[in-house]
Amino acid sequence: MTKRTETSVPKPYPSWVWDPVTKDWEAPVPLPEAYRAYVWDEETLSWLEAGG
Repeated sequence: MTKRTETSVPKPYPSWVWDPVTKDWEAPVPLPEAYRAYVWDEETLSWLEAGG
């Protein structure tokens, strides 16, 4: 099994940072906890409601 590292997992957006605990990239703003679908907007560095 391949170990997940900062260099083995593609960075989804320039503003995202690597979390060594979860071993995944994280947005600079937490995902809203609403029961809706969201997409990351790199231009505004915010989550936007999908389809909205």
